[in-house]
Amino acid sequence: MIDNKIVSEALKEQIGFRNSNDPNDPVLDYVLTKTESGLYVNDVHELINTKNMNYLLINYDTDIEDFDILLTYLKDEKCLSNNGFFKAIQETTGNTPENGIFWDGSATNGEIIFYNQKTYTVINDTTENPDKNPTNFTLINSSWTPISQQKSLSDELKTFVEGASNDLMSDLISDKAVNRETKPLLDTFILYTDVAHITSKELKQDRRVGFEVNLRDTRGLLFALKSIRTQFDGIVNFDIQIHTPNSLEPLFSINIDHSKISSYEVTKLAETIMLGVDKETNEIAGNSTFFISYLENSLPLPVNAIKRTLKFLDRSALRCSRCPSDVKNWANASPYFNLTPFYLLASDIPTNENELWDIEKMVYVEDTNFGLNFSCSIICNETNVIIENLAEFSPALQWHTAYKILEAFGFSTRVSGLGDEIKSSIKSKAQFDTNSENSQWLKNYNMIRQGLRETFKNLDFPCFTPPIRYGITKKIL
Repeated sequence: MIDNKIVSEALKEQIGFRNSNDPNDPVLDYVLTKTESGLYVNDVHELINTKNMNYLLINYDTDIEDFDILLTYLKDEKCLSNNGFFKAIQETTGNTPENGIFWDGSATNGEIIFYNQKTYTVINDTTENPDKNPTNFTLINSSWTPISQQKSLSDELKTFVEGASNDLMSDLISDKAVNRETKPLLDTFILYTDVAHITSKELKQDRRVGFEVNLRDTRGLLFALKSIRTQFDGIVNFDIQIHTPNSLEPLFSINIDHSKISSYEVTKLAETIMLGVDKETNEIAGNSTFFISYLENSLPLPVNAIKRTLKFLDRSALRCSRCPSDVKNWANASPYFNLTPFYLLASDIPTNENELWDIEKMVYVEDTNFGLNFSCSIICNETNVIIENLAEFSPALQWHTAYKILEAFGFSTRVSGLGDEIKSSIKSKAQFDTNSENSQWLKNYNMIRQGLRETFKNLDFPCFTPPIRYGITKKIL
């Protein structure tokens, strides 16, 4: 999974656009001119400049026809005249829009207007065009052509960069799936597949008990907790907390209503809990370490946990051919995360029992699960890996944004501002470079895209290359 919103935010400053030297061309928003990589989209193709982009990308209303003096226009019908758009105030025939009687004739403060091949912002309400009263305008439109642009060139270019970013993410994942380079990760893992024997009990001692979980690779792995399974010798209602080493209060609290005496009770979560990345900061939470635990003093007397014993650290067991199913199951999970049971003595529990404790005082064990079990999966979140390698994406993003702009040029509908001959020439060139197998530009574009794919193919990252199978190394104190 890739969070396109986060990736787009990170990528948008990697590339930029150059402003035109012509003072009559639109001035782009400053954020579009910044480039962390030093790469500009304008440098990719000679057709990409602010003049062409302004006339060919902005859709001013392409269904509007040139004013025809012989036609009758009904109220609110539009026409194109003198490089501006007009709307009829009332039915009219033979009256040119410039007279301001039959055509909408006012411009209001803050309105964006296109007039005589220029774009203006209205400073004060006016019935005069920029030629007659320039002090009322900051390069915006005439009082005779007050139909606003719905988008500025800057807004339009931002959508092209965002679209190019989304395309790259989609292509990257689909390319790897098609070429069988994506490694399927752990799906629907259950820690213990069998029920514990009711004679095996963990006697209540008023401690905090549970599991410490450590993701082996912090670069994009997410631990998806789906359900909690419990086994106790009595009926009990209590809460399980999930902490990280840098969360004073629990990130999650799960209520367990255990009503099956000595049998497993499955508590399905209303929503899968994703652990490994802080949603607010996109940072790895506690180096991908978290604790799933509960307080034994929340269990009423004489209820005790029924425990399963599984020697998580027995490396030889992971390789045996006749091991119990639990051991084999854990062998499948071991490349992705470590899990170690622990307890915290009652004397080391904070006054506020739900607060994070001194993790240095945790005692690790290997012969119990404190009645806990869970169902989870390990999934890929490529977002962080991409953000860590933004520089690798910059050339591909530069060229793909250019490709999308050229593609838009090739399909551009009729707009005002450029002569038909010029527009036809631009469209013809854009179509050739984005479609013809003889286009050197297209060959360079494909080479850049392939280079990005090869770069990620060689990354040492579980979601792109098969993970290394390595044993469990957690030290028991």
